[in-house]
Amino acid sequence: MMMSEFIARTKFEPTAEEYQKIEEQYYQFEGNKDKFCRSWVRHGGIQRLSRERVRKIEALQKQLEKMQKTYNEDMKFYEDREARLREQLNSTRAEKKAALDKLSAIRSALN
Repeated sequence: MMMSEFIARTKFEPTAEEYQKIEEQYYQFEGNKDKFCRSWVRHGGIQRLSRERVRKIEALQKQLEKMQKTYNEDMKFYEDREARLREQLNSTRAEKKAALDKLSAIRSALN
């Protein structure tokens, strides 16, 4: 049975991955396409796949939340690091400027 035939008979559109599992069930079913589809619907096929989809969505949401938390922690780390490096750079620049000003003052005094 083709996926389009399954959809037409059940009015339910599975994903390609879901349909592969349905097709395996169909090959083990003793009966024609119409009987299989009626049996699949009657025995909770739509509800079962809907529950699986909900579980998968919830798992993906948890994974996304975890990734967002990690991203936020990484961003904070790198923003803090950037701030420290900028501070060091500004401090080094100030020290160099002070040294150059001192050198310039010494040169002026010698002339």
